[in-house]
Amino acid sequence: LNCFGTDQVVPTVQNSTWTTAGGFFWLESCPQGYRRIREDDAPQDQECAPCGEGLECVHEVCIECTECRAGTYKDVPGTIGCRSCPQNSFNPNNNSKSFSDCQQCPVGSDTGGLDRQTSYDACQCGDGFYVSPAGVLSCHKCPRGALCEDGVCALKSWESMQCSDGEVRTGTWVVDVSIGQYRLVGCPTGHELRTAEEFGTDRQECFKCSETQYILTPNDDTCQECPPGLNCFGT
Repeated sequence: LNCFGTDQVVPTVQNSTWTTAGGFFWLESCPQGYRRIREDDAPQDQECAPCGEGLECVHEVCIECTECRAGTYKDVPGTIGCRSCPQNSFNPNNNSKSFSDCQQCPVGSDTGGLDRQTSYDACQCGDGFYVSPAGVLSCHKCPRGALCEDGVCALKSWESMQCSDGEVRTGTWVVDVSIGQYRLVGCPTGHELRTAEEFGTDRQECFKCSETQYILTPNDDTCQECPPGLNCFGT
């Protein structure tokens, strides 16, 4: 309070409410963004104090500050509320006092345009990526041979390898547990197996031989040009 030696006083914090009892002024409540400091045996120490780091009060009438909820943070004391963690991040903890508590989603994933997320489950791999089959939050770029026409990775539906247009990506894919990624290990007739070891994980595919070529063993041989003395059909 601002006192003037009389019973006329002016609150230091606008919109704080005070009453009188027992010959003293008593602080009843504080406005938004403050907490009430009041001890019954210390009337001279009463005041409205701004909420500290990791704390807020968003009500019009405040007594106590509450912890910032998961998905938010507050890195400075003051009357402002907790800030939302931005898109493509998450924060599972209450009472966060730093922007660094907003953990970034892994490369290749996003939160679908949503902020204030509370779990890594909100991070979903983008269309051209797939979630690691090793059970950890990691997104891997879709290999060429598993990429659908619409840019979505067919490995997101590993059991069927089916795209949204009904097309099925060819090849036999298995989990390489040592790196948490899929590897192409087999191709059907008429296709050349292009492996991660030879071409890199991003360029794995069952490369279809042209009708002027032939291939004897898809998983071992490459597409060869048809000699003049033969009619070839790409198989």
